[in-house]
Amino acid sequence: MTTPHAPTEVSPVPPPGEVPATDALHDALADLVAAGTLTQDQADAVVRTVAARAGQAPSAPGGTPAAPARAAWRGRLLEAAVYLGAAFVLAAVGIVIGTSWGDMPTGLQISLAVGLTALGLVAGLAVGLPVRPSPRAPLDPVHAIRRRSASVILTATAGLATGATAVALGEGAATGAIAFGVGLAVMILTQVVAPSVLSELALAGAGAAFVGSTASAVLPEPGTAASASQWQPREQAIAACLLGFGALWAWVLARLLRHRLLGVSAGLVICVGAGLAFSGAERSGAIALGLVAVASVLTYLRDPEWPWITAGVVAATFAVFQVAGDALGVAVAFLAAGLVLLGGVAVVVILQRRRAATAHGGGDHPGSRTA
Repeated sequence: MTTPHAPTEVSPVPPPGEVPATDALHDALADLVAAGTLTQDQADAVVRTVAARAGQAPSAPGGTPAAPARAAWRGRLLEAAVYLGAAFVLAAVGIVIGTSWGDMPTGLQISLAVGLTALGLVAGLAVGLPVRPSPRAPLDPVHAIRRRSASVILTATAGLATGATAVALGEGAATGAIAFGVGLAVMILTQVVAPSVLSELALAGAGAAFVGSTASAVLPEPGTAASASQWQPREQAIAACLLGFGALWAWVLARLLRHRLLGVSAGLVICVGAGLAFSGAERSGAIALGLVAVASVLTYLRDPEWPWITAGVVAATFAVFQVAGDALGVAVAFLAAGLVLLGGVAVVVILQRRRAATAHGGGDHPGSRTA
């Protein structure tokens, strides 16, 4: 006798007007972003799609939501006004510095710089704090305009804070390090309150400036009458510090950023720039660039993302150019560097084709990461 099967219970699909469990969705997306399965942009796209399917706003004739369109237009207008206002303030500060700054007494200079910095902090926090994102959850696209506006204001404020600190301290060996340290602190606050592409790039730049200025303040100077060769060890030490910071940023700190690949790219640019900064020491520069190239290629084999292989090819090209230029002349250096560049591009194409073939052959699945 055949026993009838019980009907399979199917979970009801929520109607378009019902929003799913937002906290659970954000936690799941945050875990996928942290694991590298999704990028932050992909997670934001999921949140936008879910919000759009909620369909709670009334629609205008033709099926286009009227209220969201008006809100988006007002939001873009507000964002444009913020950008223009920040540009006008920075332009006014530049005009004052270029024309009347030298005629002002020191007290007035300090008051003006500190006042503008405080005004920028208050404005940026007032715009960004009400929509400050959770460290783990994906960025909410509903608050994107306010977050970007606050990020622009606070990033400009970081520059003002750096200048205000330099004016207050005056000329000194440690002035640059302290001033860039204050700017770095403001950028860290910006990243917490209003993370964006701009804030992450400015944060990397502020960190590199702080490291370079600190190394310049700590390392002793050989003297004003010293020759160029006597200055080289100090310059190479500063370049080595920047190289270490770039590696730390690309391989470690970028994992903590919302836009990880952007952070990796910024760190690798600092690494390559530091390798090129070994002035007067082609072999040391070539060794540094070679290490960056090898480390980037090895990382690419484990984490096939485009910044790694791009940095590997570029660093190897510059390294070969320095070695060949020192030993065989400029023409041979260009030839060797060009061959290395073309070979690197060929390797990238071959690796991408192999990955594509593996994906079409069933080795990948829809949830796999892509380069």
